[in-house]
Amino acid sequence: MNLNEIVNISITLQSQAISQQGFGTLNILGDSMKLPRLDSVVLTFSANLITANKINMLVNGVALAEITYTTDNDTTMGLIATALAGLPEIDTAVVSGTVGSKHVITCTSVYGSAFVIANVLVTGGASHATCTVVRTAAERIKFYASLTEVDADFAVTDPEYLAAEAAFGQTPRPVLVAISRKDVTAAETWVEALNACVLASTEWYGLVITTRTKAYVELVAAWAETQKKIFFTASADANILSSGSTTDLAAELQALDYDRSSCIYHPDADLTTADPWPDAALAGKLLTIKKPGSATMMFKSLTGIPVVTLTTTQSLAARAKNCNTYELTGGINMVAEGQVASGKYLDEIHGTDWLEARIAEGIFFRLANLPKIPYTDAGVAVVTAEIKKVIEQGIANEFLAINTDPAWHGGVPYYVSAPLVANVAPANRANRLLPDIVFAAKEAGAIHSVEIAGIVAI
Repeated sequence: MNLNEIVNISITLQSQAISQQGFGTLNILGDSMKLPRLDSVVLTFSANLITANKINMLVNGVALAEITYTTDNDTTMGLIATALAGLPEIDTAVVSGTVGSKHVITCTSVYGSAFVIANVLVTGGASHATCTVVRTAAERIKFYASLTEVDADFAVTDPEYLAAEAAFGQTPRPVLVAISRKDVTAAETWVEALNACVLASTEWYGLVITTRTKAYVELVAAWAETQKKIFFTASADANILSSGSTTDLAAELQALDYDRSSCIYHPDADLTTADPWPDAALAGKLLTIKKPGSATMMFKSLTGIPVVTLTTTQSLAARAKNCNTYELTGGINMVAEGQVASGKYLDEIHGTDWLEARIAEGIFFRLANLPKIPYTDAGVAVVTAEIKKVIEQGIANEFLAINTDPAWHGGVPYYVSAPLVANVAPANRANRLLPDIVFAAKEAGAIHSVEIAGIVAI
């Protein structure tokens, strides 16, 4: 007798993976146009085309009209190029090589169009040249695992390279740094470029741009407030160091109460090749934190960034505008205070974004993998269990703290509340909407200063 006749088991794995938002990648948006703006395809024939050769190929899966050899190699290559350039997705097709033996056709796309050339075959005639096809796709954003990889695309004097150098120079170093393209040829604005970047990839969290122009920086700061990202910028404006100034970048970002823009003052942040990119360094330092919210940026050293000598009055004036500084204090080169323009701390924003993302991902994982979450009190408990799991991870990460105040929600470590199904409005049940879930948890925060009163007795 087979055991399956008595005990029949069927196991279903809850294995449908969902993507998790990353919090460790910096995107450097630049306008040097080093990343390819247009698709390009290079066709390289191995030898001259000869009498009776016929050339066939597919462009975006559609057959190009067959080209038959005529007169000589160069003329036939010209016919192929003319046919390619006549397609709506191809802007130019240029033949190059030695006269009499031109073997290369370089094609570029019309702006905004993409194309693929495949199956280039030479048939007929006594011999057949082969064709190598190399395609370079337009790139809005590219991810780099090292500065060596950046060096392959950018000159060491390019601002994108210098910003990446500052980010990669931190210890520990970021795993990835992205560089993206603002399309100067298309007269794109910085905000238009950022919207295009988000469409191309959302796998980045920090942002640096390669301009120090205040008007542009403030437009990007406004954009960042609409995103779950943090914008880092730097300014060399000495007015930041004056308490009487209200029109410098730091003062204006503070007045706007922005939570997602962090400014650091540095007199060399002037976009020259001597610019040390302290904003990229600060971003690189924050984004290497494996547990978002677990580390303050206060007291942190930035590798490769010269410290700034400020008077006490100047330092206090900058920090009163929630502008970070990088000074020598107690023998340590350190960031102060690690804030965003509103006065909140970078670790607060970083940790809160992590908390929100992981709760949403956890609940979605259950919705996607269970046959269903029933609209019962037990089903509601499945949802609240995901919230509790993430809060407890936040406590383990030291972003959140266990509550010890007996006057706060009865002294519970943290608070999660959901309605009884019997109390949910029938319209919400009919629409399968579970409303009114509430949670509250204490932020761990960080100690940035200490006051001590002591007595020494003889």
